[in-house]
Amino acid sequence: MPTERLAMRRVRDVIRLKAAGMPTREVARRVGTAPSTVRLTIRRFEASGRQKPKMIAASSSLKDRRLAPRVD
Repeated sequence: MPTERLAMRRVRDVIRLKAAGMPTREVARRVGTAPSTVRLTIRRFEASGRQKPKMIAASSSLKDRRLAPRVD
């Protein structure tokens, strides 16, 4: 039986999480797929010759504001 392909959003999530240094098993758990699918996705991405996304560093206070907006 053929395997189902990941949606592009999940592919981007896999690449972003791996670029951040997260282990394959943790990426698979967060995305909701098998670790082998994560490895295959990374292999295909690397074979495409594209660059890994650059991680934008943001202060923790900026992240907090994005995740939990202030309520007056």
